[in-house]
Amino acid sequence: MALLANLVEDSEASADLCIKAGYHLNELGRYSESLILYERARKLYADLLGEENTKTIQAMHVIGCLLHNCGRLEEAQQIQEKVLEAMRRIGRGDDDTLECMNNLAITYESQGGRLEEVQELREKVLEVSRRALGEEHLYTLISMQNLADTYRDMGGRLREVQELEEKALEVRRRTLGEEHPDTLKSMHNLAITYESQGGRLKEVQELREKVLEMRRRTLGDEHLDTLKSMQNLAVTYRHVGRRLDKVQELEEKVLEVRRRNLGEEHPDTADAMNNLAQTLHDRGRLDEAISLMEEAACSYACIYDSDHSKTKRAEQAVGAWKDEIEDDDYDEEDSIHGDEAE
Repeated sequence: MALLANLVEDSEASADLCIKAGYHLNELGRYSESLILYERARKLYADLLGEENTKTIQAMHVIGCLLHNCGRLEEAQQIQEKVLEAMRRIGRGDDDTLECMNNLAITYESQGGRLEEVQELREKVLEVSRRALGEEHLYTLISMQNLADTYRDMGGRLREVQELEEKALEVRRRTLGEEHPDTLKSMHNLAITYESQGGRLKEVQELREKVLEMRRRTLGDEHLDTLKSMQNLAVTYRHVGRRLDKVQELEEKVLEVRRRNLGEEHPDTADAMNNLAQTLHDRGRLDEAISLMEEAACSYACIYDSDHSKTKRAEQAVGAWKDEIEDDDYDEEDSIHGDEAE
């Protein structure tokens, strides 16, 4: 790299220059190049200032993140564990330690199968955040949601997930207001948790109606988040047994906007076709349902391939619905000779 060739001396100033250049490369997503510069800076800092100097440790901290971004998870884990140990040993501030613990938790999570270690770290992060920053600090609220997500991933801990998400929503409503994106995100998360618990569909519906109302007013009908809220509410209406015409109305709007903004061969558009086709089928509008599901199958084949599970399921639905039409025709002819249904 040209910058390294131009460094004429092993000085702290040279290390600082590597950090500045590495930072900008990181911001551009050029992680491998950034990593080379941060590793050079770390070596210079270690040789000149010592292994436990704050500049050396901070460079190591960024190196761990860059290794993670490069997909080198085992190396990232080893570096991040060393950094956390060093920060605890030299008594670095809570902010730095919290960030390091959180990054290590993300690496454990990315490796898979290490949920107990992720849980332990995230419980510690939340404990320290509450003590050092307070219950209403942004980082504390993020830590609550991270821990709630971990509990959900572990299964069987929905009560604790609910308590954390209800607390996060209560604080965000009070401090940020009802229409803030973070408040709406908390409502969305809590709705998912209520839905997972079963038997709380009325509360799920109320939350999702509120989220859609707010997103329509603040973001407009065509924003990605608004469309997601429409589809989520349509699913909820279906689950609570609300009229399918209302489900259809929402799904038609989602499909219209996605067709216009994303095109026919986008995964979200194909999924919107699939959803609306299912609703049309359930309303007995079989010809329209078949036509739309055929479009979805064609889109899935173009996006993925003809052997993809989504393509296959769409084609199977078309076949099954065509069979229904044939059966209905047969039953209709046969019923002329039988008793009329009351």
